[in-house]
Amino acid sequence: MEEREKKQRLKAVGEEITRLKEQREEVMFTLGLKKVNDLEEYFTNPGVSVETLGEKLSSACPWLDLGEIATNGPTANQDQGSVQTREQLHYTDKDFDDLKNKVFAKDNNKVDVLEFPGLKEAIENARGNVPDYLQPIASKIERDRGTPTGFELFNIQLLVCAAINEMEDLAVEKLDSRTLLKWGATLNKAKQFDFQVKSADNLLEKSFYAYIGYSKKSSEIRG
Repeated sequence: MEEREKKQRLKAVGEEITRLKEQREEVMFTLGLKKVNDLEEYFTNPGVSVETLGEKLSSACPWLDLGEIATNGPTANQDQGSVQTREQLHYTDKDFDDLKNKVFAKDNNKVDVLEFPGLKEAIENARGNVPDYLQPIASKIERDRGTPTGFELFNIQLLVCAAINEMEDLAVEKLDSRTLLKWGATLNKAKQFDFQVKSADNLLEKSFYAYIGYSKKSSEIRG
């Protein structure tokens, strides 16, 4: 009897640990989205100065090492003394639109599980279930869509979960056009099966801003 009670207690503890882990991961996911959403208004406002943009980026993305922009005050035009804006630095809405059109092009819809490192092995080990590290994302997708994911959409859901997981975790300095195209292909393929996840679209679009901003900064540093 005591042995049985011990097993039941251990099982209950294990379930509680799993629940807390999923809850924590979901909170981290939500906080990540909030950071990105908070930045959007600054990236999309053409009148925002380099100083303000640098401060907001440094706060939300400390790995960018933008201290020089954030602490040395606004970049001034030596002739006129005016604060340079995003457009004066050649960072325009066209940069965003061109990238978005390329990534979301209808013919960009070919993607395979092997393109996501470790996903194939994780799926095999999960034995027909969603891999543990993707479960919080899968749960959020179902809540956002308002319906459980049917068996026929299981494989598509896994690809979308894997893409979102990378969007959350990949450092901006490692972002490249190939990765963005892969994420876009994943979401485009999902839409062909009427599996649309608006929050994933929004997250990918926010990644465009991070990629463009970092690319511009890197180009300026290289001279």
